[in-house]
This record gives sequence, structure tokens and C-alpha cells, in this order.
Amino acid sequence: MKTWVCWIGLCAIAAFAGISCGDSETSTGSGGAGGTGGSGGAGGSDGGMCDPDASKSTTVICVTANDCDKLAPYTGPTPPVYTCNGSKSSKYPDGPNACRNDSDCEIINTGLVRDIVRTIALSCRSYEPDPNAPEAERITKCKAEADCNTAEVKKETARQIKEPGLTDACGQCYTQVALCSIAFCLSDCAANADAPGCVKCQFEQGCRLPYERCSGLDRQE
Repeated sequence: MKTWVCWIGLCAIAAFAGISCGDSETSTGSGGAGGTGGSGGAGGSDGGMCDPDASKSTTVICVTANDCDKLAPYTGPTPPVYTCNGSKSSKYPDGPNACRNDSDCEIINTGLVRDIVRTIALSCRSYEPDPNAPEAERITKCKAEADCNTAEVKKETARQIKEPGLTDACGQCYTQVALCSIAFCLSDCAANADAPGCVKCQFEQGCRLPYERCSGLDRQE
């Protein structure tokens, strides 16, 4: 698969921050997501764009994580802070910049999105395929799970924060980091998307850097 965090055999929308598309095992839990919030935190550089063709990858049900996205150790005691405004990313100016617009940034900068995404990731797990499901069924259910996450993120951010909610493109960045966190960081992220262990795992398992490239949010070093 030619993607940094793929589900359903599709390339993630140029784009688990995302949150962070995040923030993951196959039992109940939820993924964290990126965004603003916390003070301090330390994540390393990704050393350039990830090349899936030149990297080993690991797939867990609906998510494929590439080793070339696992180059950013996180050692901070709090979640990293992200810059979100209507300008393009300074780190990935040619990337999707899916969340770098005034409407999405106004919502993201409330610091409420991560927990909304975590809760939604839990509720949408009913679509997750059985680990031994046939490939066609796996693809169908993985797509349904991703679609559920993206649609609910838009609806709930509109309801809880501000109309019209996150755009679909930005919401998919958060969906991806959430699904990645569920697949690779379940025990660390189930209760708190901002837990230091969750954030650390997201960086180590290749969930955070794809979210950052997708969203265009600049992590403050």
C-alpha cells in the first residue's frame, strides 16, 4: 500500500496531526488525535517525507503504519503544541494542509477536538471487521468504520463547538490518527487521548507524523 496510514486499501487522503490521519490491537478502546493543547512536549523530526515503497510496513486490520513514520521519539510530559491558522504549514507547505483554514483552526484551537475524536472512535468500532474476515468483507467494514468516524467528527464538532464542524478533509486526518491509535496504541490511548503514554506511542508507532502531514498543523519544537 502506498500510504502512510492506510485503511481499506485506499490511499489516505494525502493524508491519526492527525490525530492524528492520529493519536492503535483490536479490542475495545479509542484513539487519540492531534490538535492544539498541552504545554511543552518534545517530538523529533521525521527526517523528511515518508516513502512507503522504501519502508517496511505493519498492517493491523484497517491500518497500515510505515516504519519511515516511526522516526520521531516523544519524551515530553505533556502533549505537543500545534500551530493552526489559515496559512500553509511551514514544515509541509506542499502537503494537503487539510486543516489549515480559518474555520477548521477556530474549532481545533479550542482544544476540544481530541476528546471528541476519542469518543467517536469508540462508538464507530462496531463496524470493525473480525480479524479473520475475508478480504472483501474486511475492506467493506474498514471503509464503513472510517466513514463513520469522519461523518461523526464533523457532526459532533458542529454540535459541540461551532457550525459547520470540521471539514471532511480535516476530519479524515483525525480519523486516520484515531484508527492508527486504536490499532497500535489501544492500552495507552483508551482512556485519555492526551496521556503522555498515548502520545509517545503514537509517535513511536507511526501514527502522529502522517496526521501532521495530512492536517498541516505545525508541531512547536
